[in-house]
Amino acid sequence: MKTSRNNIKKLMIALALLLGVACTGLGSDWLVQVLGGTDLQSTEIGNGLTNPENIFDEAKVSLNGFKFSQFERCSLEEEGEELVLVEDFEYSEHLVFDLLKKTVTPEVDSIQFPQKIKICKFSFKLDQLSAAEAPEGIDSDDELIGSSALIKGEHNGTPFVVRIDLDQNIELNSSAGMNFTSGEEVDVFLIFELSKLFLGVDLDTLALTSGTIYIDSNDNTSAYTQVRSNLISNIKLVRDENSNGKFDSNDVAIAQ
Repeated sequence: MKTSRNNIKKLMIALALLLGVACTGLGSDWLVQVLGGTDLQSTEIGNGLTNPENIFDEAKVSLNGFKFSQFERCSLEEEGEELVLVEDFEYSEHLVFDLLKKTVTPEVDSIQFPQKIKICKFSFKLDQLSAAEAPEGIDSDDELIGSSALIKGEHNGTPFVVRIDLDQNIELNSSAGMNFTSGEEVDVFLIFELSKLFLGVDLDTLALTSGTIYIDSNDNTSAYTQVRSNLISNIKLVRDENSNGKFDSNDVAIAQ
C-alpha cells in the first residue's frame, strides 16, 4: 500500500524532554509523532540544585530522512494473523530539535499508517545544516548552521561548547519488531543520552580558549572524536511502559 503525500504531511512533531515516537490509534489507522529530548534529569539542565558536575544549557540537533521500515527480518504473521505490509515511509525535510526547550522547527503534521503493522527499523540522519538548507524559522546566521549538533553548558563552572559537524545515517533495529495495532495508543521515545556524552573524556584536562572548553573538529580533537562517538552510540528507542508520557526507570529499550 502506498503512503499518500497527504498522509506524509500529517507528521506532527512536538517536543517533550524526550525525543520519541507516539503512536495513537484512530479508527482503523494509527498516527505517528516524532518527539525530541534527552535522558537528562532536571538538575542537569541549566541549574545546580544538586551541584552536578555538568550542567547543560543548550542542546540542538539537525535531523532529516526519518524512515519507518518493515524489512525481511519481520515476520509477516503473528499468531496466525497476517500483518499489513506497507512501503517505507520517509520524511526528508530538515528539522531542528531543541532538546531542552521542547521545540521543533518547523512544526509539521503527523503520518498515518494502516492498522496492525510491525516496524523493525527506525532510521534518520544526523545532518550538518547549511544556511541554504535551514528550515523556515531558523535564521541563516543561527549558531547551529554548519553543524549537525550544538551542545552548550558548564563543567564545574567552566563553559563548554560541543559542535558536531557530521553527516551520519543512524539505524535503530529491533529483532523482535515493534507492533502497532488499531485503537492502541503507544509512546516510543527516541532518546539522546546526553548523560553519557563525556564518557572517556576528562574535561578537566582539555585546552581552554578564552576560558571556554571548545570540543569540535578543530579544538580538542581527540575529545571531539570520543564525544561524537558517544553521541551516536547512545541513542535508543524506548517504549513508555506505564503510559505516563515521560521517560523514566519503568520504560524499556526496544531498539538501539
